[in-house]
Amino acid sequence: MAGWVVNSIALLLVAAVVGLFGLALLWRIGSWQIAPADTLMHDEGLPIGSVAPEIAAHARGDDYHLSFQGQVSFVVLGNDDCRHCVELLRSAALHPATRHMRLVYISDAEEVELEPDILPRWEHYVYVDEERTRRVWEAPVSPYFHVINAQGRVIEKGIGSKPDHLDRLLHLRPGATKPLQPVRAGDVDGFSGGRR
Repeated sequence: MAGWVVNSIALLLVAAVVGLFGLALLWRIGSWQIAPADTLMHDEGLPIGSVAPEIAAHARGDDYHLSFQGQVSFVVLGNDDCRHCVELLRSAALHPATRHMRLVYISDAEEVELEPDILPRWEHYVYVDEERTRRVWEAPVSPYFHVINAQGRVIEKGIGSKPDHLDRLLHLRPGATKPLQPVRAGDVDGFSGGRR
């Protein structure tokens, strides 16, 4: 009888260890299936609903403190020689969801090589302090974008370069425009700012 009890306890312990190993393996496989891009979209970037901070930048010899109240804005942080940045600038300039948005590109390059029909859609600025801007905006990779509503709050964020990326990231069916949710003026925490 005692041998039977010992064997049962040993079998339960082995089953528990195998079960825990199986759960750990399933968790690990599941984490492998999360693309690094998805992790960046969830873990990086300004939190959804937060107020977008100003960005110190310059363009054509003038200094700016860019703020994003008053108009829905699509803000891209990029870099020189970033092929995906240029692809995103092309895609966003022509995408139906961004047609009504202010398009702002901030990079370390003085010039951006884009087609003459696309370049005028973008306001292009150069970082005053790229490291600080990326730290404050929690955007370690290029291109990283934020969509900011007219009250200056982040409503979408992510990385991407193609129209189908924007369809997915902006929760759109191709050709459909996402309704933007307004934020009450009292929810802005006294944020004010503008271009200088």
